[in-house]
Amino acid sequence: MERFGQRIGQRPVRVVLQTDSIDEETRVAVFNVIHPLIQVLWTQLRTSSQPAMKHVWAEVLRRPLDEYSWAGCESAIKRTVLQGDWVDMFELVEGLGVALDQQFPDEFSKQFRSRINEVLTRNLVGYRFVGAVLVRVDDDQSAAEIGEAITSATDAARSHLERATALLSDRQNPQYSKVASEAVLAVEATVYSLTGKKTLGDGVKELGARGLPVHPAILKAWSAMYGYTSQAGGIRHANIGGEEVDAALAVYLLVTCSAFVNLLTKVAAAAPAN
Repeated sequence: MERFGQRIGQRPVRVVLQTDSIDEETRVAVFNVIHPLIQVLWTQLRTSSQPAMKHVWAEVLRRPLDEYSWAGCESAIKRTVLQGDWVDMFELVEGLGVALDQQFPDEFSKQFRSRINEVLTRNLVGYRFVGAVLVRVDDDQSAAEIGEAITSATDAARSHLERATALLSDRQNPQYSKVASEAVLAVEATVYSLTGKKTLGDGVKELGARGLPVHPAILKAWSAMYGYTSQAGGIRHANIGGEEVDAALAVYLLVTCSAFVNLLTKVAAAAPAN
């Protein structure tokens, strides 16, 4: 809900996604998720949480281990979130999730990432946790499609999607053609698991022949998509330059491929056994 000042026009309403900087209000909201987490780790899980905090200190904050202390780590986390470079802030948030994964039950880290995503959504930040990785995604539906695909896909498809999201999140060395390639390979792996056909083109045709209830127009569209990705620079052939693939196309293909993986997974689950 908008605040009183925004409703009466005395406070600006944010309408532009935050992608290349993070404002103070968002930083405070992120810290207000992290702070109670640290308090729980200290008061309830003090012994078992030390390795997680040491991981953050040494691997994320890049501080000497012989200088580690709980209070020092907590202060460095606060300083990074509230005052540090926005990239460092996100690396810290991502690193905290990894540390929780390594030390505690999966549900603990899931709650942390879910609450961070709520803050990012509320403050119109153009990044979301998709699995364990913060990815630039310009709307929640896109993030949901990718996240659902990673959760429900076959192992082979999941591996490609996780690789694609990791590549997409690398803002220092973007490799958009590889993002696109991994996304298409996730579809190919899903189709292979359903048809046994090794290429996406053959597999899409076989989906219809096997009676899976996917609309013929969708199968036709994916046959065309296979033709496009087979020809476009850098998408399915590593020896071709990736000049044609920019950030917008990489995101589009990752979201589109994730949505198709989700569709095929659901259709296969609902289809009667042969």
